[in-house]
Amino acid sequence: MTPDAFTRKTLEALQNALELAGNSNHSSLELAHILKALAKQADTAFSGLIQAYGVKMASLTFKLS
Repeated sequence: MTPDAFTRKTLEALQNALELAGNSNHSSLELAHILKALAKQADTAFSGLIQAYGVKMASLTFKLS
């Protein structure tokens, strides 16, 4: 899959996830990094889906820390 296939928000989330991994001295990108980056974005399909299932974003972010 090429980066051209991703939305701007997706690319931003992946970039933030890579930064989270690097700041934590992790040599690889893990699902937790991606989820944490997605949880920090407001007004996205991901946040809408998570909230539709009754999960509070603040709670998700805290549990991923």
